Amino acid sequence: VDLVKDYQVAGFFIKRNLAKGTGLLVVDDELNGLGQFANKSLQVGKGNLDQVVSGISAAIKKLGLSKGKSSAKAIDLDVVAKTTGYKSDDYLDAAYILGSAENPVIVYDGTANINTLQELAELTGAKLVSLKGKANSLAAAQLSLEGTGKSANFKVAVLAIGDGEINQKNSKELEKVPDRFEIKPEEL
Repeated sequence: VDLVKDYQVAGFFIKRNLAKGTGLLVVDDELNGLGQFANKSLQVGKGNLDQVVSGISAAIKKLGLSKGKSSAKAIDLDVVAKTTGYKSDDYLDAAYILGSAENPVIVYDGTANINTLQELAELTGAKLVSLKGKANSLAAAQLSLEGTGKSANFKVAVLAIGDGEINQKNSKELEKVPDRFEIKPEEL
């Protein structure tokens, strides 16, 4: 999923954290706007996404970076590498980025196999963040960034609404603000 092109708010949060030393691994079946910022980028070519994720899992096992259970075996790395056309070193590089992260997050869309990703998340201790539907609100909730500001003392509120609408919980709270200005994406 291209967070630069399709999910700009989520992409912004990721790019903002790169300056803080966050490692970025991009795995996609197409060229991806975040690829230019990534420590490692794997474009799924010969194999499919499940095989590439399996290769990363096997490489995590091989590097001894496992934080949980997985059916992946380090010995599978060379087989997956041969099948997908990537070198084992590519998978080891990718595995190091994900496996050594303090707070790994796997961002995915509806085209990914959730079972394969859940296994990788368990292996690495990663959070899974799904981008679908009202993606920005969903992603914010999954990362505990969604919350209602207490507006009792606000005189003015300016709302930049990424999804094009405000949720009901925030709407009720903001009714207390005397002056509200909403900026929707189509107005920019």
